[in-house]
Amino acid sequence: MRRAILFLIFALFLAMVIQPNLNKQIKETSKIDVPEQAESKTTLITNDTVSNKRSKSKAIICIDASRGGSDAGYTSEGHTSEKELNLTIAQKIGDTLESVGYKVVYTRSDDSSLTTEDRITALTAQKADYLISIQMNSSSDSLSKGYSIFTQPNEKMIQLAKELASTMSSINLSQFEGIDSDHYENFPILYDSQIPSILLELGYLSNSDDYSKLTDETFQQKIADALHKAFWIKSINTLRSVFFVL
Repeated sequence: MRRAILFLIFALFLAMVIQPNLNKQIKETSKIDVPEQAESKTTLITNDTVSNKRSKSKAIICIDASRGGSDAGYTSEGHTSEKELNLTIAQKIGDTLESVGYKVVYTRSDDSSLTTEDRITALTAQKADYLISIQMNSSSDSLSKGYSIFTQPNEKMIQLAKELASTMSSINLSQFEGIDSDHYENFPILYDSQIPSILLELGYLSNSDDYSKLTDETFQQKIADALHKAFWIKSINTLRSVFFVL
């Protein structure tokens, strides 16, 4: 009987004193130390992040608004003329590029009549590094629509044209009719220019859908942003190629 009582007392002692301390030790020794993950400081370069970046390029970009003066280009009663649209969008592009650090010059900033020779003289005098010529298209077929990119048969400019095609595709302007570097001689501003050049035919003013978007300030700004993004991506790729060589 006495042994039974002693055994009972010993069992109670184990349950009340030893076991809680043992559980505490087990919990403390089995605790897993998970290191906190450092916050990532890597910024992915995408079309969405480019818009906030300032260019450190010293390049001078000349924006050419085609037509002007007595050459109104495509016109239709009650509609904005081609020469006016070219100038409006050219200035929108210039303002956007200037706002992110590029130096921008123009072949015309008003309703002047200029020959191709006048334009080449202007961009040469201003020591431009790149030329972007803005034009429109038209057709007797009102269903014809779409934009095209023309450039010289120069690998770097073809790559820039591809970057521009990519950034333009994201704004849903119109259908893309392609990049053409084989027929640049058909455009005196490309053929006669001695600097890297791109001619952007933004759409058919004879098509109601294209005209509606090209006269919309929201789409005009989207076009300007697309050009900025293309130049930004080009500058990033240039830096990467330099580091790769080094």
